[in-house]
Amino acid sequence: MSQPAGQYRLSTFKDRLARLAGPLLILYMLLLLGVTYLAQRDFQASYTTQLQLDLEKRAAALSYFYQERIKDIRTLSGDSALEAYFANEALGMSMEYGLRASLLKIGRIMREKAQATTLGGLPVFSRIAFMHADSSILLDTSNESPGVWRSPKPDTQSPGGVQIIADDHVVVLSQPYLYKGQNKGFLLAFVNHDLAFRQLVYEGSTPAASRIVILVEGHPVTPAARRSGSILVQAQVRATPFKLEAQYYPTGMTSYLTSGWSSALLALLTLFILVGVAIAKRIRSQNYILFGRFEESARHRELLHQQNRQLQEEIHKRQDYEEQLTRQANFDGLTNLPNRSLGMERLSLALSSMQRADEFVVLLLVDLDRFKKVNDTLGHAAGDRLLIEAARRLLDSVRESDTVARLGGDEFMILMPGLKQRESAGLICRKILDGFSLPFVTANYEFFLTTSIGVAIAPEDGDDPNTLLKNADIALYKAKDEGRNTLRFFTAEMNERLKARQGMENLLIHALARNELFLVYQPVVCVADPIIIGAEALLRWRNPVLGLVQPDHFIPLCEDMGIIEEIGEWVLSQASAQASQWHRLGPFRLSVNISSVQLRSPSRFLEVVGSILGRSGLPASNLELEVTERVVLDDSSTNQSMLRGLDALGVRLSIDDFGTGYSALGYLKKFPFDTLKIDKSFVHDLPHDEGSVALARAILAMAHALGLDVIAEGIENADQAEFLSSQHCDFAQGYFFHKPMPAAALTQLLTAQATIHARPA
Repeated sequence: MSQPAGQYRLSTFKDRLARLAGPLLILYMLLLLGVTYLAQRDFQASYTTQLQLDLEKRAAALSYFYQERIKDIRTLSGDSALEAYFANEALGMSMEYGLRASLLKIGRIMREKAQATTLGGLPVFSRIAFMHADSSILLDTSNESPGVWRSPKPDTQSPGGVQIIADDHVVVLSQPYLYKGQNKGFLLAFVNHDLAFRQLVYEGSTPAASRIVILVEGHPVTPAARRSGSILVQAQVRATPFKLEAQYYPTGMTSYLTSGWSSALLALLTLFILVGVAIAKRIRSQNYILFGRFEESARHRELLHQQNRQLQEEIHKRQDYEEQLTRQANFDGLTNLPNRSLGMERLSLALSSMQRADEFVVLLLVDLDRFKKVNDTLGHAAGDRLLIEAARRLLDSVRESDTVARLGGDEFMILMPGLKQRESAGLICRKILDGFSLPFVTANYEFFLTTSIGVAIAPEDGDDPNTLLKNADIALYKAKDEGRNTLRFFTAEMNERLKARQGMENLLIHALARNELFLVYQPVVCVADPIIIGAEALLRWRNPVLGLVQPDHFIPLCEDMGIIEEIGEWVLSQASAQASQWHRLGPFRLSVNISSVQLRSPSRFLEVVGSILGRSGLPASNLELEVTERVVLDDSSTNQSMLRGLDALGVRLSIDDFGTGYSALGYLKKFPFDTLKIDKSFVHDLPHDEGSVALARAILAMAHALGLDVIAEGIENADQAEFLSSQHCDFAQGYFFHKPMPAAALTQLLTAQATIHARPA
């Protein structure tokens, strides 16, 4: 029985649909498996990326840790105690003298660094050691006794930076120490690597089944067995030889998503393509999450980088500041020479070394002669430039092993250790003096600036720094006292003279208060008719201990001690009061010597002179103030205004001891002088010495041509008086006429003279 046409068509359609369903189902399953496989691979790649980022973050933390430890060991190697140790070693010190103290200081600094550097409350360095270049251990913060280095040795061919040595679970930071370009040893810091690994790498690692190891040159520092089926990722630890290797073991959903069986199960159980779409959507969401985490990780790394840069800048600033403080404490800011503190420290070290060797230690004190004149005339800026040039010349004159230090002002100290012969010190001093014979050029001026040198030699002149410095200062004073631009070696006789001078200074300071100072007067007479027209007031000192002290002994002391102004005012006041009384007996001219020190304050001195003249009643024209050529040659505006101010008061001015200094005839016209005094050295050989005769005639002719009165000093016989009279010399002084006498004796002479000669109206 045949089927109806409609039923046949339906059966055919079902058969065709059934035949088509198989290939469609197979195609659908293949499509589903393909989509699932691609999704698994995408997920596994994303998951691996997440693990890689996590490991890189831990590697960055470990890298930062070791960079900070490298900075710690570099900071420690830059400590001045290490430089002091090798400087002492270069000076030849032994452990018993100097080196042991330096090692103790270095050890204390190393222990403080080991204790202060912690991580999570635990010390980062398990041990810090200092290894000599010969591989012997000089210092060790552990309880082990110093000996020969037996751990992995640093690379001596690469002394430029810190090495990280890892061997047999030991991680050591090695910092070579260079002293004057030579490798003297290594600072070795043993890092608590297990602590760093536990705190910075392993703690908080996810997932829990992960294992992380550290590789050095492909070999694990912390070994761990590798399991199959794990995801293996690696990350380099920057600035170190380490590399992190992590093994992750997927669990739970992660294991399911990365398993091959899951693909088959999903292919069998998933009937709808929507399941594949959902999986794809989920994977895509996971990618978004991972991308967000990646951006967050990048921001975190940038933040760490900025913080690290700021920390480095702060560390550099602190190091620069510490270096600046150290330099300010030990070096002179103007000349860059060692200052007094560092110079005395090196002197102590040199004397300590001398006690163990058959050598001399020579100490020079160098002082620039009349340096104050540079500051007064050109200013302190020019003076500073001159000091810098003087320091350079001193450095050029000594050996490299010597020390040139600036003690202050224009005074320098030169330390010369290790000399075998005393004569070597004299040769170096001569070289210094020759170096200062060339002119100094500053502010377009040429200065010929000499120097004085005091020399003390240890051990004969002292075996401690203060004694040696004091004796060198005594020798320097002797060199200055004997004309400057020379050198003097210290002798015991100098010390005795200094003690005598100090004793005289102690007595002189009270001389005025104890009425030990008094005045005598040497008359001044007319040469043609030897009547007394005036007198020169002369200061004398009689002490109960010293007796009568000569003026050339104590008056320079008064100037050095700064009491000449007080004494000078007393002399002027006493002499003016006495001269006022003599003026009543007849015309009388009083001469008083003025120190250059009294002229340093023009306004005050002018006020003092005016006040004394007012109190005494002596006419200003009867007072003659005598100044030396030194005052005239100091052609400063201060001295010019001073002399003109005295001339305006009506006081007469006299230039004393003319011809004994650097006489410049132009100054006689430039300054308002009234009188010129010929020094007794030119009068002594008159009239028998032709040279003295020629000089006397020239001085008299020149002075009279300028309208000046002339007084000849030191006339002792009639031949001298007769010659000066024949040459029309105006006035004279000397033992031939009168010796210096007390006021009472001169009063008698003036009274008798007034009786003989009628006083003019």
